[in-house]
Amino acid sequence: MEAQGQVEEFLSRLKEAVGERPYVLVERTACEQYMAGKALSMGMLTAMVVALKPADCWRGPTTEDHPRSGRAWAVAEFMPIYRGDPLFLKVSLSPEDESGRTFVKISIEKRVDDD
Repeated sequence: MEAQGQVEEFLSRLKEAVGERPYVLVERTACEQYMAGKALSMGMLTAMVVALKPADCWRGPTTEDHPRSGRAWAVAEFMPIYRGDPLFLKVSLSPEDESGRTFVKISIEKRVDDD
């Protein structure tokens, strides 16, 4: 599958999974502090995730082994614009579980040039 098709498939799975169940924000304290500094609520973050477009993807999707399960998760990094600045999101999708659910983990990556 071509890169554009892989990103579109990843986003389709992501948006379906976010609609099914709450997702996990990785490194909760650090992410919450970062979000507070940017005046970004969980609702706003969810809306941003649902609105991601293939053009927002700057790396991936690739696979990474999940440390607990040992199963490969799909991972992509996105850089949507929020209030005029790029917001770096690392998004991980689990393989479907026995009931067909996909779990989502999102990490807001703080970059060196962020205040």
